Amino acid sequence: MFGYRAASPKVRLVTDRLVVRLANERDDYRLAEYYAGNRDYLKPWEPIRDDSHCYPSGWQARLGMINEMHRQGSAYYFVLLDPLETEIRGVANFSNVLRGSFHACFLGYSLGEMWQGQGLMFEALQAAIRYMQRQQHMHRIMANYMPHNHRSGSLLARLGFIREGYAKDYLLIDGQWRDHVLMALTHRADGRPDVDASGEGYDITHWYNRLGRHCAKSVFAAVEQRRPLASGGRLFTQSAAGAAALRQLSHPLLHAN
Repeated sequence: MFGYRAASPKVRLVTDRLVVRLANERDDYRLAEYYAGNRDYLKPWEPIRDDSHCYPSGWQARLGMINEMHRQGSAYYFVLLDPLETEIRGVANFSNVLRGSFHACFLGYSLGEMWQGQGLMFEALQAAIRYMQRQQHMHRIMANYMPHNHRSGSLLARLGFIREGYAKDYLLIDGQWRDHVLMALTHRADGRPDVDASGEGYDITHWYNRLGRHCAKSVFAAVEQRRPLASGGRLFTQSAAGAAALRQLSHPLLHAN
């Protein structure tokens, strides 16, 4: 049929600790177990879910629709599994995929409560984003988070996302309209970092990794409070990248836990 791809793509990405692959009809029991086991934990961060998310029968029809979206290339729903693929530890969804002159999509994700704080989502999203950029040619990936969700903001910053705005009453989460910070990751084929309005490059991820989270946080805090910088902070500010990054004082790195 016109507009449809011949078959659903078979995507299976292997990281150090996970298998990250597209969901399929055989994941009904695993997805039901994931959402049932994490229902209370995920509730404050997601739209209200009906009971069908906790039963395999509810996922059978849902996975059929997801498979059609995979086939059309309009969305990509990844599951994060253990190396033996027996248990789903999290999900990552690239939805509302638009191509043409835009080539963009939205990213959403969640991770089970018992797997928090181990860097698993960062590991999985590195692989999934690489696939979306290189294989699906996504130029722009957008992701949003609630201002009090510091862990999510820190994750996106570490992945290279840049804050682009703030939206009031943006999404209906847990029955209430919630403000969200708007983030985006832009892929450049030449590998150069994005630039700010002054034309100076600032790859915040580079400095996050080079100086470490606590040093980067202290730099932002020191500049905001006009305090002297330690040696690591001086190194940060000596480059055009660091100077430009310091202007982004609302960047989630400043608020990371």
